[in-house]
Amino acid sequence: MLEAKTVELQIRAAETGVGIALLPSFAVGANSRLCRVELSAPLEVDVWLGVHEDLRAVASIQAAMNYVESCYR
Repeated sequence: MLEAKTVELQIRAAETGVGIALLPSFAVGANSRLCRVELSAPLEVDVWLGVHEDLRAVASIQAAMNYVESCYR
């Protein structure tokens, strides 16, 4: 098992045939050395968004938080 802490390293490992990698579509783009594998079951992951408590009430921060949340629904 390879533990790669960056998306770039995960991409390089998958490109060289080390195995498969769970990568975000935007990180792969049109990389012709990789192919998409469809999952038979939906993948569920926890996503955390950290915001400094002093900024939490700022309208633009709230808008950004709402947008990020809507992307994961």
